[in-house]
Amino acid sequence: MRLFVDIWSDPLIVERIPSWIQREQDALVHLVLNHKNVRERVGFVAQRTFNAFVEGEHMFREGDLLIHFAGCWYVSFP
Repeated sequence: MRLFVDIWSDPLIVERIPSWIQREQDALVHLVLNHKNVRERVGFVAQRTFNAFVEGEHMFREGDLLIHFAGCWYVSFP
């Protein structure tokens, strides 16, 4: 897992030229589709299992592992 995260976050992958629009998401798709060792170790689960949303079809419920606050930005104050 450490090696995978290291490769996935490598600027040569994420910031390639021409760059991917969704950077790390496109890099993940590339790794799964084009690298057999990664593909053989990837499993798929229902989205809500790891990535519930604040609203919409995959809205979180109590007990969910993770809530994705897509589009919610914060401002930090000194």
